[in-house]
Amino acid sequence: MRIRKHKPRKWVQIIKVCVVTLPIILVSLFAVDVKRKFNDLAAFTQEYEPDPSSFINGNYTRFAEMAEYYDSRFEEFHMPLNMSTDTVFTDNSCTTVDYYQYSDNTGQWTGLAITAWVYKYLTAIRENDLSMKTDSLRVIRKLFHGMSMQLAVPNGGLGSEYGGILARGWADPALRNISEFYFQDTNLNNDDRYTQHHNGTGPYSNFRWRGYTSLDEYSGFLGGLSFVYKYVQEPDIQATAKLMIDQVAHNFLETSWLGIDWHGGLTGVSMKVRFFQSGAWAALVLKLGALAFPEKYNQIYYHYVVEELFGQWATMGSQIEVVANYYAFAFSYHVCFALLMLETDPQLRTLYYKEFDESIFSFTDNHRNPFYNMILLILNDLPGENPILERDVEDQLMRYDCEYHFPDRRLGHKNSSLDSSYVPVVAINELNDFLDNNWLGWLYRPFYFEIERDDVFFSKPQTVEFMPGDIFIWEENPFEDYTDELGDINARYEYAGFSFTIVYWMARGAGYFPASGVRSTGVEI
Repeated sequence: MRIRKHKPRKWVQIIKVCVVTLPIILVSLFAVDVKRKFNDLAAFTQEYEPDPSSFINGNYTRFAEMAEYYDSRFEEFHMPLNMSTDTVFTDNSCTTVDYYQYSDNTGQWTGLAITAWVYKYLTAIRENDLSMKTDSLRVIRKLFHGMSMQLAVPNGGLGSEYGGILARGWADPALRNISEFYFQDTNLNNDDRYTQHHNGTGPYSNFRWRGYTSLDEYSGFLGGLSFVYKYVQEPDIQATAKLMIDQVAHNFLETSWLGIDWHGGLTGVSMKVRFFQSGAWAALVLKLGALAFPEKYNQIYYHYVVEELFGQWATMGSQIEVVANYYAFAFSYHVCFALLMLETDPQLRTLYYKEFDESIFSFTDNHRNPFYNMILLILNDLPGENPILERDVEDQLMRYDCEYHFPDRRLGHKNSSLDSSYVPVVAINELNDFLDNNWLGWLYRPFYFEIERDDVFFSKPQTVEFMPGDIFIWEENPFEDYTDELGDINARYEYAGFSFTIVYWMARGAGYFPASGVRSTGVEI
């Protein structure tokens, strides 16, 4: 019997192709529409340009007085464990400590604080001020010791032979009287696997450390370590920095520097480049390694950033963070800044800047954030080349000199009515209506879970006097309406003050601010 083969009918083939490709096409179209809605939602921040005629000219003499006040209080009251912390006092004059308010992100704040002190150290060198240099080095040594203990306590020591767990914070048992917070057991979601406070390892077995770390801590640690290693050439500091760098670079190669907790489980943090994970983090770790140990890490660094395309994946942030996780911009800027300041290869530096400029820098353009603007000035312009941006920074620091932020305490914010130019953005209302009332809304809702749907956003950023105080005020969203959010007013609660000092010392240390005087015109100093 002869068996005859039949060619598949053409329409059957078409159906098969459609069955395979149609879902892919639909999912792709859906993803594109989700992204479009994200971008439309945050587009209002790109439509504003600041008006230089409203800027207050900088008073550099006053800036120096404020910085001296914040710095003296920081050293006396805000680094009890050689880590930056807020402090609560027993009296309204804030002279007797009641207790220290240790934060979940102590590592991040310490990294920002030490960056401020490094730029004060650079100011001292620039201005040949031996007393300022001595003061700066004293504080830098203390804070850097605190940062080193973030690695030493959970892992048993410093160096590549030790593990890579990074603590959020730590405490010496000899100082338990001021750090009881770390000796209390706390957990997440009532799950013992996620207990956050643990005993240390080896010689630190009686110490305590706070675990379940996050990118916030990684940013502060890497940013602070970068500026200390690059600029503070004291032999003891350099020796400690190299041990820390070798430890994190080695653990990156072993585990992508995974966030590992006390029980061996993961915290969800990783330097591995993947969707929604920038290559800038890994590039910074390996760049530090290449600088400190070129024979060990330099070739590896180039392999990852060039051949593994980490440099091409160095974009940071997302425009939607304007209405979702604005705080993430601040720690991302710290990482971008550190990487660009360390990189001397002109081709790689150009590549990194391009990636940042097309991502996080463009997302925050004209937000009137002096921390971001000061970074952009240092990266792009010599003093005097961009007077508008310099005056923008000065204006915000002048406005910081108000009853709500000087001293830097929980004193609320200016609550008078904003002028008519502050128009609420309707895009949030339109999104809410679509998600809640459109029959397709349920499909989109899971992708907008981080959107602050109940908040009101203005079409232009508020200046700092209209924003409530915070540990680091520049991570707060300037477009958000704080009119009815005065917070927990407490004149005895004092922030560490580096919101002001990090911007000020960056400006003065890099030559944008003189030590005294006032800006006499709108352009020239």
